[in-house]
Amino acid sequence: MAVVGPLTSVALGLFFYMVGGIGVILAWPTPVIAIAGYLALINILLGVFNLVPGFPLDGGRVLRSAIWGATGDLTKSTRYAATVGQVFGFLMMAVGFAGILSGNLIFGLWLIFIGWFLTGAARTSYQQVLVRQALSGVRVDQVMTSDVPVISANTSVRQFVDEHLLRHEYSCYPVTSNGNVIGVVGTEEVRSIPSSDWDVTPVERITHRVDDASQISSDDDAWDALSKLGDPKVCRLLVMQDDHLRGTVGRDAVFRLVQTKIQLGA
Repeated sequence: MAVVGPLTSVALGLFFYMVGGIGVILAWPTPVIAIAGYLALINILLGVFNLVPGFPLDGGRVLRSAIWGATGDLTKSTRYAATVGQVFGFLMMAVGFAGILSGNLIFGLWLIFIGWFLTGAARTSYQQVLVRQALSGVRVDQVMTSDVPVISANTSVRQFVDEHLLRHEYSCYPVTSNGNVIGVVGTEEVRSIPSSDWDVTPVERITHRVDDASQISSDDDAWDALSKLGDPKVCRLLVMQDDHLRGTVGRDAVFRLVQTKIQLGA
């Protein structure tokens, strides 16, 4: 699959090159021929660039697949491919600096930007694999917290702040009304209203309502939980089982697990 993208770009480049050639023979308008030539050049350059064997480019994914097939180790193969990607990124930045010194400012800046982006993407992609490996086989109920206080919907915002936000380490709490979980409330929701209204505003009014993005099953994978927690609007996930609240999951618990497993090499 990784090879298909670059080959498609090269094929499109050759197609537009042929179109431009036909345009020259048939004396098409100059702008049409120029556009065809430009599209040919861009697609071929894009295809060749993506075939560079540096992760996460398509060429790097091919390299990782080859190393993975030879070693059977996904983490090791990703590390090698990501290292090649970072080396290639640093080389591009070096060439960019050389270009700036030789007077090609725009060309040099573009190479530096692309090299910087590739280096960062390679590092991030490798870290993502480490995180996914660390969370492999871990269920949500193994990282959830079951002792987070539940806030009644008719509690005033002032009482919530004084008795919970300022006393406990949690930044987000489940909210219930008539025994049913209706959503979560935290620092971001409190900040949405002026402090002068805290005494007369019930928590229910500022509660972030329950939806699929803010809840998860205890049997789900911890990686799915982390993916949902990537949404800045989700401060904690509600762990639901048969419409009952079993606990909550926050980013801190997941990150602690990942950090510990990486340190232990587990």
